[in-house]
Amino acid sequence: MRNSWIKNCLVNIRAFFTTNLRSRDNEALRRITALEDTVIDIRRFSYFNLMTYFSAHPEEAESYREEIEFLKRVGTWVTFPYPKCTDAETDSIRVQRHRGMPYVMHKGKRLYFPHGTPIDAVRQQYFDYLHTECLLGHDDCKGKPHQYQSPRVHIKPGDTLFDIGAAEGIFALDNIEIASKVILVESDPIWSEPLRATFAPWGDKVTFLKKNIGTEDNETTITLETLLRTYGNESAFIKMDIEGAEVATLSVAKDFLCQRKEALKLSLTTYHFQHDYQELKDILDKTGFAVEDSSGHMLFCQYDMPLPPYFRKGILRAHNTK
Repeated sequence: MRNSWIKNCLVNIRAFFTTNLRSRDNEALRRITALEDTVIDIRRFSYFNLMTYFSAHPEEAESYREEIEFLKRVGTWVTFPYPKCTDAETDSIRVQRHRGMPYVMHKGKRLYFPHGTPIDAVRQQYFDYLHTECLLGHDDCKGKPHQYQSPRVHIKPGDTLFDIGAAEGIFALDNIEIASKVILVESDPIWSEPLRATFAPWGDKVTFLKKNIGTEDNETTITLETLLRTYGNESAFIKMDIEGAEVATLSVAKDFLCQRKEALKLSLTTYHFQHDYQELKDILDKTGFAVEDSSGHMLFCQYDMPLPPYFRKGILRAHNTK
């Protein structure tokens, strides 16, 4: 799951009501429009607060000079305050359908999206993954805070890849030929069919878990310790993007992580809540992991009201030193 889920949800719901109900007076459609307006208002309010704060604190602004200059040019709050690294456009992305599901070709492999996703939404989402968020780079693009891997912390041949919060699965698909096996953990049922379609050619090495990752083991939730004990091997890469539940998940697993003697690498999102980065870093420091930040910063206001200095680190990467 990713920070753009609200945008995607609004696009898809609006498309559903527009296509199926064909009514401008529909109450649900009016509510969606109101929610869109609310998100826009929050971004405007946050942008104004950010600019006002740094105008009054020029010494702090220097640490975010590149990001602030970009925001001034675009005149609004944006999640990734950096120029695109490419001249590519969304129109160049070809979207096809198979059994009613849209898909794009990613490095010769089909990446599926849910039934009913508008073609333009598929194009935009895939474009954003590659060129706005740069999810799949290895810090090869300046100021891209959402890159899961780096030259030091990355998937190697023989690793088990745990894609926790897999969503559409683009990260796992990009690394399917490198990892020895892939464990896809995704609780949202909207992704179940697309994920199975995408990874059908690799059924012998992919395991699907329709569960949340969390603080206890039950019918709907699995802990990180149980997940690693059940499906891990001597070397594992854990990518975790679970809407701000990373801190709670790691907190209950810290004793287990301290005891691990196998090679273990983690890539954790830290932008959902204001204090996620520091809390996750504290946990990893105490468990003996070497840590590094992704480059640049993000702006995020979906789950809490951003406070000074507003900018947040996107990813915390770590590997054990045993």
